[in-house]
Amino acid sequence: MTSLPPRVQIGPLTFQVTDDRDAHNQGVVEDLLDTYGRIRDSKGLIILDPNQTDAHKRITLLHEVMHGCWHLGDRSHKNDEKAIRSLCAPLLDVLRRNPDLVAYLLATEDAE
Repeated sequence: MTSLPPRVQIGPLTFQVTDDRDAHNQGVVEDLLDTYGRIRDSKGLIILDPNQTDAHKRITLLHEVMHGCWHLGDRSHKNDEKAIRSLCAPLLDVLRRNPDLVAYLLATEDAE
């Protein structure tokens, strides 16, 4: 089984990734909202609810990464939740079912 990555690079920003129970509980207190995950752009932190299955954590982590991408590209959070929620699970499924596509997308110019 693959473990949770300790950090994720989104554009020029590096985010620590954690499923620490205390960090999750603190996020619930700060936001007054219990969610599967949250991204703290200003702190460089992605926090996942530790009570999820590993399969659900993968979807949640991709969801939070997509929020990070949205933030870098748009800088507004208007309508981002609906768009990201709609695309996250199907995108993860496409990536899983198409390893040749993933390899192609991740190839660098130097590798050709």
